[in-house]
Amino acid sequence: MVEQRGRGNETPPVEPGSNDHDAARAGPFDEACLLADACDAAGSTDYGDDAFRVPLRVLLSSLADAALTEMGVSLQRAGILKSLTTRLRAVEYNACHPEIADEVVAPPIVVVGMMRSGTTLLQRVLAADPRHYSVLGWEVGEPVPRPGTRWPSRGRAPSG
Repeated sequence: MVEQRGRGNETPPVEPGSNDHDAARAGPFDEACLLADACDAAGSTDYGDDAFRVPLRVLLSSLADAALTEMGVSLQRAGILKSLTTRLRAVEYNACHPEIADEVVAPPIVVVGMMRSGTTLLQRVLAADPRHYSVLGWEVGEPVPRPGTRWPSRGRAPSG
């Protein structure tokens, strides 16, 4: 039988960098601990618009009540922490580069289909056309450049 974990949302907010946000003490899905840990990881405290907080609380509450294994808790917490860190980096990057808001983004072409039906071939044909842009694997995992990143030509991972 897997032990049910408590909500863990009773801990007061913690200032980033204080190291008082101990997930083991407060619970792995404690909002204040996760937010502070993300601030520490990103080196920023500006999350931008607070609209994400209500859905985040619903998610954290559901996860705290779920009968997750230790591995499940670890994976879920790491994913949430990565998302929060990415949000912090995106807000900071957009503040430093307001010209991003002026970029025109064309509607995407999304390729879907049954396995073995030619979707990979179609995606590769479309990606070969210079009028289209196919997202690279590392770009999906790191959608916001880390501080100090120098962008090389397309197709190579950034250095920094």
